[in-house]
This record gives sequence, C-alpha cells and structure tokens, in this order.
Amino acid sequence: MFVKSRNIMKKIALTPRLVENEHEVREVIDMQWGNLILWCRAVPIVLVTNLTSKHFDELSFNGVIFTGGNDLNSVTPNKLSEKRDRFENHLLEYCIDKKVPVFGVCRGCQFIASFFGAKLQMVSNHVAVRHKLVKEYAGLSEVNSYHNWAIAELPYCFDVLATTSDGCIEAIKHKEYPISAIMWHPERENPFREEDCNIIRKSFNIF
Repeated sequence: MFVKSRNIMKKIALTPRLVENEHEVREVIDMQWGNLILWCRAVPIVLVTNLTSKHFDELSFNGVIFTGGNDLNSVTPNKLSEKRDRFENHLLEYCIDKKVPVFGVCRGCQFIASFFGAKLQMVSNHVAVRHKLVKEYAGLSEVNSYHNWAIAELPYCFDVLATTSDGCIEAIKHKEYPISAIMWHPERENPFREEDCNIIRKSFNIF
C-alpha cells in the first residue's frame, strides 16, 4: 500500500513594528501580511522582540521577513527604533549563521542594507505614490512607495535588481547569503499581485 506524502508548508517568520500609546508598547503587524504569506502557500509566524536564539531554534522557521514600519534608529533615534534594531540585528545574525533565507520589505530593506554598511538618504515624493521601474523586474514595471529614506550607497556584496526613474534602489540581493529585499509593500496591493508572490516564493524556495 502506498501512502501519498503530505506537502508540508514552510514556516515564514515576520518581524513586527513597535507602537507606543500612553499605556503600553505594542508589537503589531498588518493583518494583510498573514493573508499574503498564506496566499504564497506558507505559514506565517509573527515574532515578538524579546525572543532569543534558543526560541528561534524551537520555532524552526524556514525563512524570515523583516517588515516595514519604524525608521531605523540611525536616522530617527528613539527607544522603539533602538529596541527593534537591536532585536532584528540579533535575528539577522542568527539567520546568517544558520543559513536561513531572509527577505526585507521597505524598512526591512533599509535595515538589511545598513547591517552590511549601506548609507541612507532622505528622499521626497516617495510616500503614498507609485513609481515606474527603469526596467521590468520579475514581471513588474510599477511599484508602490511608502518611505522617506532610501539607500544611497550600497556595499559591493549586493547586486541591485531594480531602480526607479529617479535613481532610487528598489530591489537588492546579497551575492553570498540567501538575502534579498525590496522597497515596496506587496502586502498593500489590493488584490495581491502574483508577481510579488512569486518574488517571495523564490526567496524561500516555495514551490
């Protein structure tokens, strides 16, 4: 008797943004992230910022997405950005050591690039607009934009995969590690775009 093997879905961890009100600090994430990861045929896991390498081992996730929200502490110093940077720095070091695939979005792209020594610069006309790409990338010719900071100087260890007509870097990939990132928000597209989903699937080898 032959038993059909079960297709086990990969677990993709997501980092939250930190939001403070008068009573508490919240770790939050757009619900659309969960919907997008499920649509990409994976299981989303939202991380909290007090986890350690031991917890990462227990979760045994197959990939990590560094999501948007909160400026980096290097450009907008405050206690929430500092806390998030510290956690994500530890998480990225863990992923590199364990060879866990990483994908960054907007702030996540800036964080990853900065981790390897990139410089950021303030930009205008990049919030709540759409930009044309200089050349089509992964089937996309236009992307959304919700950021005030962009990558100014990218280390040689990265390849630039896409740029906008005003010269901003929109997609990058590390030459050695399984690390890639984009500056637009795939979770904010309505409906989700198959091209964005394919980029995420490729980043985590989801077939």
